[in-house]
Amino acid sequence: METLPATTKILANGAIYDTERKRIVGMQPGAGAVDTRISSRNAADYVAQRMERKRAALAAGAQKALEAAGRVPSGDLDFVAAIGEALMVSATDPNNRQQVRAADMLLREAGLGERQDAQPAVTGGQMSELVASLAQFAATIASLTATASGEQPIDATAEPVE
Repeated sequence: METLPATTKILANGAIYDTERKRIVGMQPGAGAVDTRISSRNAADYVAQRMERKRAALAAGAQKALEAAGRVPSGDLDFVAAIGEALMVSATDPNNRQQVRAADMLLREAGLGERQDAQPAVTGGQMSELVASLAQFAATIASLTATASGEQPIDATAEPVE
């Protein structure tokens, strides 16, 4: 077995950590542990795992809050129902200054709301038609300007003269 430099230490999972470079530089041979180094191949998986743990922790905390409030849980998404109830109470209370915000959030989260400022996407065909129309408009303006100033109109479609 090869001797490791003094600046390295072996972590519990078998990874070799360089204390000077402050990074994992390898795996201990025969450790049998899974390579836990973050790379471009596994970074997305680590992010997804972390997000899943975060969601689970938030859901568990929300469920505990419901239980502490005396509500008997019947499923793992009861907290979502409780939030919906609170939003509905706020949205239908005429004395609540946040009534519109609560209603907007409730509708958006239910998938029923539409943004008023959202514009439909322009397709490639529509964009090419728009560019062609603008080019035609620009040629017409150039021709009218030239005619009004007494100059010979320029034909943009003609071959260049040398």
